[in-house]
Amino acid sequence: MKIQDLITDNPQSKDRLLKLEKKLKVAELTVDLAKNPAMEIIIKELRESLNAINYKLLYNRDVSDIDRAKLFTERGVYIWFLDIFPDSEKTIEKINKILEKYD
Repeated sequence: MKIQDLITDNPQSKDRLLKLEKKLKVAELTVDLAKNPAMEIIIKELRESLNAINYKLLYNRDVSDIDRAKLFTERGVYIWFLDIFPDSEKTIEKINKILEKYD
């Protein structure tokens, strides 16, 4: 079955394909963004900061509970941001596999 036939036969499939298209566009933009030299510098800095936070959390016993909570919050934000990029490549692969069924 071709994609066009799927859209014509089932309106719900059209909505699903539109959602897949949107996810694919966002994922492609994110992958392209990660290749930008400025973003590469930002990603590198965030990874270094994340390593420094992890080190503080593991080895610095003088960190107060309030500061430790702030470090965990900051760490969570860095991890969330850095996880966007590998997930985008996986998203592209998944969507392409779904679309291959209909070619």
